Amino acid sequence: MATRVKGAAILDGVSVVREVCGAVRFEKLVLACPQDTQKLLQRTMMAIEWVSLDLWTPFLEVLHAQLALHDELRFRRLLRAFCQRDFQTIYRPYIQSATAISLCPKIPQIWSAYFESGSLLPSALSSQNDVYAVSVQLRDLVSESPLVTTMVHSYIEQVLTMVGAKECQVTRGKEARHQQTRHSCEYLIRFRLGASRALEPLTRS
Repeated sequence: MATRVKGAAILDGVSVVREVCGAVRFEKLVLACPQDTQKLLQRTMMAIEWVSLDLWTPFLEVLHAQLALHDELRFRRLLRAFCQRDFQTIYRPYIQSATAISLCPKIPQIWSAYFESGSLLPSALSSQNDVYAVSVQLRDLVSESPLVTTMVHSYIEQVLTMVGAKECQVTRGKEARHQQTRHSCEYLIRFRLGASRALEPLTRS
């Protein structure tokens, strides 16, 4: 069974895509999805409900193909906008008064607010010459989609940037899919400390 994700994250993603694409193109993107995903995106959804990640990821795959044109940087930019919306609204308490240093130990707590299973666990933070480094291990995220590790990558980049990480670099390593659906990945993160900054507004594709 796929990992379940909180409805709030889906609602924020849908809101961003509507703003970027407009209503007409949004509907075309929805119609490019499988029937079960179409039903999900067309029904009333509660922010607090848990939804199968594999009902949501087909829409992400459509966005990856039709909006990002299979360009990972462009796709991550879109997902970062989803994350920004989350942490400006329902998840805002997690980053209020936080710094990049204080946020790192809270990563497992934030993960549990998004996902019902799996884990995202940080190593101890280290620093050298004002550059901070931490390794974060993704384990047991269950999904048929190959894009879920990219999704997590994007959210890590964005939330750290929002709490003041400067020159934040996230690289993926040791990516693996066990039994084709159980994902693991190591995210190597390096940053300096600086002032918080918002993501630049997206333009319509």
